[in-house]
Amino acid sequence: MSRIEKAALWAVLVTLFVISIHVQPMDRGQVKRAAVRAQIQAYLTAVENYKTETGDYPSTSQGLNALRTNPGTAGWNGPYVDKDIGPDPWGHPYVYRYRPGAVPEIVSLGRDGVLDSKKK
Repeated sequence: MSRIEKAALWAVLVTLFVISIHVQPMDRGQVKRAAVRAQIQAYLTAVENYKTETGDYPSTSQGLNALRTNPGTAGWNGPYVDKDIGPDPWGHPYVYRYRPGAVPEIVSLGRDGVLDSKKK
């Protein structure tokens, strides 16, 4: 191994060591909250695609299931998500609400399973 290769290897090792010291591992709650944010963002993207093709968002009563199964809406060209709509990481269903003229809201009930409008 040449001097340059050894120097590069040491630089990589030192960098990895410094990063490992400064990066804090995420606890389970943080991992679950990150998963919820990613899932809600994916559902919101799917809801926007639904609206683009049908002209409106799914109603509250149709819910997120309208992203998988046509609720009888003209222009529906789904499914808009690859998998069935499952529960959040704590086992609670996602809450979907839509009022015409407003932006749809998708909320996780979180660890405690209580709908709290202050959660985001």
